[in-house]
Amino acid sequence: MVNLCAQHLVTSHGLRSLAPGHPDYQERYGGDILARDRAYHQGTVWSWLIGPFVSAHFRAFGKRPRGV
Repeated sequence: MVNLCAQHLVTSHGLRSLAPGHPDYQERYGGDILARDRAYHQGTVWSWLIGPFVSAHFRAFGKRPRGV
């Protein structure tokens, strides 16, 4: 699971809430309030998730992930 997150969700700014290959993925968070509400958890990058991801990676593999 940690490897799948590393492959599909990690960005230089945090973790995405949905992988780009998913049919519901929204590349951009913008537009009016309804458009933003629809896109909110459909690929938005969350910087605060990088800490829990690094902790999980360390627990799973005993080392820090490359590039993070």
